[in-house]
Amino acid sequence: HTPSVATGSSSSSSDNHALELLQLLMGSVEQLGSKQLLQPLQPPSSRVLEVLRRALTAGWCDQVSCRVRSSNYIAKLAQEGRLSRYATRYQSATLADEEVFLHPRSCLAKAAPEYVVYGGIVRTAKRPYMATVTAIEPQWLAESSSSLCIVSGPLLEPAPFYDPKADNVLAWHDASYSQHAWQLPRLLLPHPDASAAAAVFAAALLGGRVLPGTTLWNGLLVAPAATAARPELAGLPRVGELITALKSQQVFSRATLAAAWTRQPDFLKQQLGMWLQQRHRHMLEGAWQQLLQQAAAAVSNDAAAGTKLLSGRKRQKNGKQKQY
Repeated sequence: HTPSVATGSSSSSSDNHALELLQLLMGSVEQLGSKQLLQPLQPPSSRVLEVLRRALTAGWCDQVSCRVRSSNYIAKLAQEGRLSRYATRYQSATLADEEVFLHPRSCLAKAAPEYVVYGGIVRTAKRPYMATVTAIEPQWLAESSSSLCIVSGPLLEPAPFYDPKADNVLAWHDASYSQHAWQLPRLLLPHPDASAAAAVFAAALLGGRVLPGTTLWNGLLVAPAATAARPELAGLPRVGELITALKSQQVFSRATLAAAWTRQPDFLKQQLGMWLQQRHRHMLEGAWQQLLQQAAAAVSNDAAAGTKLLSGRKRQKNGKQKQY
Protein backbone atom coordinates (compact mmCIF):
# COMPACT_ATOMS: atom_id res chain seq x y z
CA HIS A 1 0.00 0.00 0.00
CA THR A 2 1.05 3.60 -0.51
CA PRO A 3 2.58 4.72 2.83
CA SER A 4 1.13 7.59 4.73
CA VAL A 5 3.91 10.05 5.50
CA ALA A 6 3.69 12.75 8.16
CA THR A 7 6.28 15.52 8.02
CA GLY A 8 7.10 17.97 10.76
CA SER A 9 7.82 21.62 10.28
CA SER A 10 11.54 20.99 10.69
CA SER A 11 11.76 18.75 7.61
CA SER A 12 13.74 20.24 4.76
CA SER A 13 12.19 20.84 1.37
CA SER A 14 14.53 18.24 -0.17
CA ASP A 15 13.30 15.60 2.30
CA ASN A 16 9.71 16.47 1.46
CA HIS A 17 10.48 16.19 -2.24
CA ALA A 18 12.12 12.79 -1.74
CA LEU A 19 9.10 11.55 0.19
CA GLU A 20 6.77 12.78 -2.54
CA LEU A 21 8.79 10.87 -5.11
CA LEU A 22 8.63 7.77 -2.90
CA GLN A 23 4.85 8.04 -2.71
CA LEU A 24 4.60 8.41 -6.50
CA LEU A 25 6.86 5.39 -6.99
CA MET A 26 4.86 3.25 -4.59
CA GLY A 27 1.66 4.30 -6.30
CA SER A 28 3.07 3.31 -9.70
CA VAL A 29 4.14 -0.09 -8.34
CA GLU A 30 0.67 -0.64 -6.92
CA GLN A 31 -0.96 0.20 -10.28
CA LEU A 32 1.29 -2.15 -12.24
CA GLY A 33 0.59 -5.10 -10.01
CA SER A 34 2.91 -7.82 -8.83
CA LYS A 35 2.48 -10.07 -11.89
CA GLN A 36 3.72 -7.45 -14.33
CA LEU A 37 6.62 -6.54 -12.06
CA LEU A 38 7.75 -10.16 -12.00
CA GLN A 39 8.03 -10.28 -15.80
CA PRO A 40 11.68 -10.34 -16.95
CA LEU A 41 12.92 -7.06 -18.36
CA GLN A 42 14.08 -6.91 -21.95
CA PRO A 43 17.82 -6.21 -22.26
CA PRO A 44 18.58 -2.64 -23.30
CA SER A 45 19.64 -1.93 -26.86
CA SER A 46 23.27 -1.25 -27.72
CA ARG A 47 22.38 2.43 -28.20
CA VAL A 48 20.84 2.65 -24.72
CA LEU A 49 23.88 0.92 -23.23
CA GLU A 50 26.19 3.39 -24.93
CA VAL A 51 24.19 6.36 -23.62
CA LEU A 52 24.29 4.93 -20.07
CA ARG A 53 28.04 4.30 -20.28
CA ARG A 54 28.61 7.83 -21.58
CA ALA A 55 26.53 9.20 -18.72
CA LEU A 56 28.61 7.28 -16.19
CA THR A 57 31.78 8.58 -17.83
CA ALA A 58 30.55 12.15 -17.45
CA GLY A 59 29.35 11.65 -13.88
CA TRP A 60 32.41 9.77 -12.66
CA CYS A 61 35.04 11.49 -14.81
CA ASP A 62 37.35 11.71 -11.76
CA GLN A 63 36.83 8.01 -10.98
CA VAL A 64 38.45 6.66 -14.11
CA SER A 65 41.13 3.98 -14.20
CA CYS A 66 43.47 2.87 -16.95
CA ARG A 67 44.76 -0.70 -17.18
CA VAL A 68 48.48 -0.93 -16.41
CA ARG A 69 49.31 -4.01 -18.46
CA SER A 70 49.16 -4.02 -22.27
CA SER A 71 46.38 -5.66 -24.23
CA ASN A 72 48.89 -8.25 -25.52
CA TYR A 73 49.72 -9.30 -21.97
CA ILE A 74 46.03 -9.60 -21.06
CA ALA A 75 45.39 -11.66 -24.20
CA LYS A 76 48.26 -13.99 -23.28
CA LEU A 77 46.84 -14.56 -19.79
CA ALA A 78 43.41 -15.27 -21.27
CA GLN A 79 44.89 -17.70 -23.79
CA GLU A 80 46.69 -19.55 -21.00
CA GLY A 81 43.54 -19.61 -18.86
CA ARG A 82 45.16 -17.64 -16.07
CA LEU A 83 43.18 -14.40 -16.32
CA SER A 84 40.40 -15.57 -14.01
CA ARG A 85 42.93 -16.22 -11.24
CA TYR A 86 44.53 -12.78 -11.27
CA ALA A 87 43.30 -9.35 -10.26
CA THR A 88 44.01 -6.92 -13.09
CA ARG A 89 45.99 -3.87 -12.06
CA TYR A 90 44.77 -0.36 -12.91
CA GLN A 91 45.99 3.17 -12.38
CA SER A 92 43.40 5.61 -11.04
CA ALA A 93 43.12 9.11 -12.50
CA THR A 94 43.11 10.82 -9.10
CA LEU A 95 45.28 8.51 -6.99
CA ALA A 96 48.91 9.47 -7.43
CA ASP A 97 50.77 6.72 -5.56
CA GLU A 98 48.31 3.85 -5.30
CA GLU A 99 47.12 1.31 -7.82
CA VAL A 100 43.66 -0.25 -7.79
CA PHE A 101 42.50 -3.64 -9.02
CA LEU A 102 39.70 -5.27 -10.96
CA HIS A 103 38.51 -8.30 -8.98
CA PRO A 104 38.97 -11.66 -10.78
CA ARG A 105 35.29 -12.46 -10.13
CA SER A 106 34.11 -9.25 -11.80
CA CYS A 107 31.97 -9.74 -14.91
CA LEU A 108 34.56 -7.59 -16.70
CA ALA A 109 37.53 -9.68 -15.56
CA LYS A 110 37.82 -11.66 -18.80
CA ALA A 111 37.63 -8.56 -20.98
CA ALA A 112 39.78 -6.38 -18.68
CA PRO A 113 38.90 -3.16 -20.57
CA GLU A 114 41.64 -0.59 -21.06
CA TYR A 115 39.54 2.16 -19.44
CA VAL A 116 36.83 1.84 -16.78
CA VAL A 117 34.89 4.04 -14.39
CA TYR A 118 34.18 2.86 -10.86
CA GLY A 119 31.71 3.84 -8.16
CA GLY A 120 34.04 3.34 -5.22
CA ILE A 121 37.06 1.57 -3.78
CA VAL A 122 36.75 -1.47 -1.47
CA ARG A 123 39.90 -1.83 0.59
CA THR A 124 40.72 -5.34 1.77
CA ALA A 125 43.71 -6.67 3.66
CA LYS A 126 45.21 -7.77 0.36
CA ARG A 127 44.56 -4.86 -2.01
CA PRO A 128 42.09 -2.10 -2.98
CA TYR A 129 39.43 -3.27 -5.44
CA MET A 130 37.25 -1.12 -7.68
CA ALA A 131 33.51 -1.53 -7.15
CA THR A 132 30.62 -0.86 -9.55
CA VAL A 133 32.92 -0.99 -12.57
CA THR A 134 31.83 -0.06 -16.09
CA ALA A 135 33.86 -0.27 -19.30
CA ILE A 136 34.17 3.01 -21.21
CA GLU A 137 35.76 4.23 -24.43
CA PRO A 138 38.81 6.52 -24.13
CA GLN A 139 37.49 9.03 -26.69
CA TRP A 140 34.57 9.81 -24.36
CA LEU A 141 36.89 11.21 -21.71
CA ALA A 142 37.74 14.35 -23.68
CA GLU A 143 34.02 15.03 -24.12
CA SER A 144 33.22 14.47 -20.44
CA SER A 145 35.91 16.28 -18.48
CA SER A 146 37.73 19.31 -19.83
CA SER A 147 39.40 19.87 -16.45
CA LEU A 148 41.24 16.54 -16.52
CA CYS A 149 41.88 16.46 -20.27
CA ILE A 150 44.87 18.27 -21.74
CA VAL A 151 44.51 19.12 -25.42
CA SER A 152 47.43 20.21 -27.58
CA GLY A 153 47.39 22.95 -30.18
CA PRO A 154 46.41 22.07 -33.76
CA LEU A 155 48.80 19.63 -35.40
CA LEU A 156 50.52 20.41 -38.68
CA GLU A 157 50.50 16.71 -39.59
CA PRO A 158 47.96 15.44 -40.44
CA ALA A 159 47.22 18.78 -42.05
CA PRO A 160 44.08 20.77 -41.18
CA PHE A 161 41.29 20.50 -43.74
CA TYR A 162 37.85 21.79 -44.65
CA ASP A 163 35.09 19.22 -44.13
CA PRO A 164 32.09 19.97 -46.40
CA LYS A 165 29.76 17.76 -44.35
CA ALA A 166 30.61 19.49 -41.07
CA ASP A 167 31.01 22.81 -42.94
CA ASN A 168 34.02 23.72 -40.85
CA VAL A 169 37.80 23.86 -40.92
CA LEU A 170 39.02 21.04 -38.68
CA ALA A 171 42.39 20.19 -37.19
CA TRP A 172 43.75 17.19 -35.30
CA HIS A 173 44.87 17.62 -31.68
CA ASP A 174 46.77 15.33 -29.33
CA ALA A 175 44.99 14.68 -26.03
CA SER A 176 46.03 13.27 -22.66
CA TYR A 177 44.07 12.60 -19.48
CA SER A 178 44.68 12.93 -15.74
CA GLN A 179 47.84 13.63 -13.80
CA HIS A 180 49.34 10.49 -15.36
CA ALA A 181 48.97 11.93 -18.90
CA TRP A 182 47.29 8.89 -20.42
CA GLN A 183 47.34 9.26 -24.19
CA LEU A 184 43.84 9.45 -25.64
CA PRO A 185 42.82 9.08 -29.29
CA ARG A 186 43.47 12.23 -31.28
CA LEU A 187 40.68 14.78 -31.36
CA LEU A 188 39.27 16.42 -34.47
CA LEU A 189 38.19 19.95 -33.51
CA PRO A 190 37.43 23.27 -35.24
CA HIS A 191 40.69 25.07 -35.98
CA PRO A 192 41.25 27.66 -33.23
CA ASP A 193 43.51 30.00 -35.25
CA ALA A 194 41.62 32.45 -37.48
CA SER A 195 44.48 33.02 -39.95
CA ALA A 196 45.16 29.33 -40.44
CA ALA A 197 41.45 28.52 -40.73
CA ALA A 198 41.01 31.27 -43.34
CA ALA A 199 43.94 29.91 -45.36
CA VAL A 200 42.56 26.35 -45.34
CA PHE A 201 39.08 27.59 -46.27
CA ALA A 202 40.53 29.72 -49.08
CA ALA A 203 42.21 26.65 -50.58
CA ALA A 204 38.96 24.67 -50.30
CA LEU A 205 36.96 27.47 -51.91
CA LEU A 206 39.36 27.79 -54.83
CA GLY A 207 39.51 24.01 -55.21
CA GLY A 208 35.74 23.58 -55.57
CA ARG A 209 35.13 21.84 -52.22
CA VAL A 210 32.85 24.58 -50.84
CA LEU A 211 30.61 25.46 -53.80
CA PRO A 212 30.13 23.36 -56.96
CA GLY A 213 30.33 26.46 -59.18
CA THR A 214 34.02 26.95 -58.41
CA THR A 215 34.90 23.57 -59.93
CA LEU A 216 34.62 25.33 -63.29
CA TRP A 217 37.84 27.14 -62.43
CA ASN A 218 39.92 23.95 -62.62
CA GLY A 219 42.80 24.64 -64.95
CA LEU A 220 42.05 28.38 -65.06
CA LEU A 221 43.86 29.41 -61.86
CA VAL A 222 47.25 31.11 -61.91
CA ALA A 223 48.45 28.63 -59.25
CA PRO A 224 47.15 25.44 -57.60
CA ALA A 225 44.40 26.09 -55.06
CA ALA A 226 46.39 24.30 -52.34
CA THR A 227 49.03 27.05 -52.39
CA ALA A 228 46.55 29.35 -50.59
CA ALA A 229 47.03 27.22 -47.46
CA ARG A 230 50.85 27.35 -47.49
CA PRO A 231 52.03 29.79 -44.79
CA GLU A 232 55.26 30.61 -46.63
CA LEU A 233 53.23 32.04 -49.54
CA ALA A 234 51.05 34.34 -47.42
CA GLY A 235 53.15 37.32 -48.58
CA LEU A 236 51.94 36.97 -52.16
CA PRO A 237 49.16 39.53 -52.88
CA ARG A 238 46.68 36.99 -54.24
CA VAL A 239 47.19 34.77 -51.15
CA GLY A 240 47.43 37.43 -48.47
CA GLU A 241 44.50 39.54 -49.67
CA LEU A 242 42.15 36.56 -49.92
CA ILE A 243 43.06 35.32 -46.43
CA THR A 244 42.80 38.83 -44.95
CA ALA A 245 39.34 39.32 -46.48
CA LEU A 246 38.09 35.98 -45.13
CA LYS A 247 39.55 36.65 -41.70
CA SER A 248 38.07 40.15 -41.53
CA GLN A 249 34.55 38.73 -41.89
CA GLN A 250 35.28 35.56 -39.89
CA VAL A 251 34.40 33.45 -42.92
CA PHE A 252 35.62 29.89 -42.41
CA SER A 253 32.53 27.97 -43.59
CA ARG A 254 29.89 27.87 -46.31
CA ALA A 255 27.31 29.27 -43.86
CA THR A 256 29.41 32.28 -42.86
CA LEU A 257 30.29 32.88 -46.52
CA ALA A 258 26.60 32.97 -47.46
CA ALA A 259 25.92 35.36 -44.58
CA ALA A 260 28.76 37.64 -45.71
CA TRP A 261 27.40 37.66 -49.27
CA THR A 262 23.96 38.59 -47.93
CA ARG A 263 25.47 41.65 -46.28
CA GLN A 264 27.89 42.46 -49.09
CA PRO A 265 27.20 40.76 -52.46
CA ASP A 266 30.57 41.78 -53.93
CA PHE A 267 32.55 40.31 -51.02
CA LEU A 268 35.61 38.39 -52.33
CA LYS A 269 34.94 39.21 -56.00
CA GLN A 270 38.19 41.17 -56.36
CA GLN A 271 40.26 38.71 -54.29
CA LEU A 272 39.01 35.64 -56.18
CA GLY A 273 39.55 37.43 -59.51
CA MET A 274 43.25 37.71 -58.68
CA TRP A 275 43.46 33.90 -58.74
CA LEU A 276 42.08 33.55 -62.25
CA GLN A 277 44.30 33.87 -65.30
CA GLN A 278 43.92 37.27 -66.92
CA ARG A 279 42.14 35.98 -70.02
CA HIS A 280 39.57 34.10 -67.94
CA ARG A 281 38.64 36.73 -65.37
CA HIS A 282 35.50 37.69 -67.28
CA MET A 283 34.08 34.29 -66.34
CA LEU A 284 33.89 35.33 -62.68
CA GLU A 285 31.53 38.19 -63.46
CA GLY A 286 29.20 35.92 -65.38
CA ALA A 287 29.19 33.19 -62.71
CA TRP A 288 29.01 35.47 -59.66
CA GLN A 289 25.22 35.41 -59.19
CA GLN A 290 25.27 31.65 -59.54
CA LEU A 291 27.83 31.38 -56.73
CA LEU A 292 25.70 33.55 -54.44
CA GLN A 293 22.63 31.41 -55.20
CA GLN A 294 24.54 28.17 -54.64
CA ALA A 295 25.76 29.39 -51.24
CA ALA A 296 22.28 30.41 -50.13
CA ALA A 297 20.76 27.14 -51.38
CA ALA A 298 23.44 25.02 -49.69
CA VAL A 299 22.86 26.72 -46.33
CA SER A 300 19.10 26.29 -46.74
CA ASN A 301 19.56 22.59 -47.51
CA ASP A 302 21.84 22.15 -44.51
CA ALA A 303 19.24 23.77 -42.25
CA ALA A 304 16.46 21.59 -43.71
CA ALA A 305 18.52 18.45 -43.21
CA GLY A 306 19.19 19.42 -39.60
CA THR A 307 15.49 20.06 -38.97
CA LYS A 308 14.56 16.71 -40.55
CA LEU A 309 17.11 14.90 -38.37
CA LEU A 310 15.77 16.53 -35.20
CA SER A 311 12.19 15.69 -36.18
CA GLY A 312 13.14 12.08 -36.80
CA ARG A 313 14.80 11.81 -33.41
CA LYS A 314 11.76 13.40 -31.75
CA ARG A 315 9.37 10.95 -33.43
CA GLN A 316 11.60 8.06 -32.44
CA LYS A 317 11.69 9.28 -28.85
CA ASN A 318 7.91 9.71 -28.72
CA GLY A 319 7.45 6.25 -30.17
CA LYS A 320 9.60 4.72 -27.48
CA GLN A 321 7.72 6.59 -24.77
CA LYS A 322 4.39 5.17 -26.04
CA GLN A 323 5.76 1.64 -25.70
CA TYR A 324 6.17 2.03 -21.98
